[in-house]
Amino acid sequence: MTKPLDAVELTKQIVRMNTINPPGDEEACAQHLGALLENAGCSLSPTTNSPKIAPVW
Repeated sequence: MTKPLDAVELTKQIVRMNTINPPGDEEACAQHLGALLENAGCSLSPTTNSPKIAPVW
């Protein structure tokens, strides 16, 4: 069983990521959150409409 994710640590990790628009480079954040969700058993279908903008679905 995996260790529960600490909400404060996760928030710190996300706040440290440069997602300020412009340039709107959210890809690293989306990949990080996507990996956490997949590790928790979620199925994702990532989509994007433009480079470096990567929502997590």
